[in-house]
Amino acid sequence: MKAHVLQVSSVKQIQTHNQGALKKQEVVLADTTNWIKLDLWQKYVNTLTKGTTYTLENLRQKKFNNERYLNTAKVEEFKFEESENFSDSLVQPDQPLYQETTLPDCQVIGVTEATKTLCCVSCSKKCIFRPDSSLVQCTSNSCKLMQKVELCKSQWYLRIMVKDNAPPEKKFMLTLFHSQVQQLIDRMYLELDLASSTEEKVLIAILSSKKMISVTFDPLSHNVSSVASMPEKPSKEL
Repeated sequence: MKAHVLQVSSVKQIQTHNQGALKKQEVVLADTTNWIKLDLWQKYVNTLTKGTTYTLENLRQKKFNNERYLNTAKVEEFKFEESENFSDSLVQPDQPLYQETTLPDCQVIGVTEATKTLCCVSCSKKCIFRPDSSLVQCTSNSCKLMQKVELCKSQWYLRIMVKDNAPPEKKFMLTLFHSQVQQLIDRMYLELDLASSTEEKVLIAILSSKKMISVTFDPLSHNVSSVASMPEKPSKEL
């Protein structure tokens, strides 16, 4: 495909469930008929320049919440080559490249998934227990390191439902990776150690709390970027 780069975001560090921290950059592409977002991952960040026209190969089309976007492929190499500019006018996007949504006053009302993953001390990939053993082993084919479970770091993943207390009190399903899970625990003032806590203990603590929080998330992926505490309301004078 041939497209012109209209906008380029800064590079962000995204915490994923199975692959750890990954670098991501968002780009807006356009031609004379349409525009579309492109997510560049890992080694492909900072490869495209704003204001330049390219011929692009090996991109994958995705769809989330009825919005189409492009992704660099996991296996095939993303190829790009500078090309001549379009002679006709380009279509302009009708929305900003990336604008996070903040719910300043909300409460966690449910959890659909709470997963604690043990990570390899060598490559940080997922570890699983060996059959009939107290040892765990890395699942990466290039590593397969056997190790003590107490030496493994844990990575948490949560899918929660929050209720926005501002009218009309909408509900949102949000995703939290490890650093945001830790923020949630801290901002809700829960006395939990994620390294030693079980999924059940974390679930009960979160759902038993009535603490209001503020969350900021990507409206496309619903991934939470930050969690903040609600300021205490001043007490009314008698």
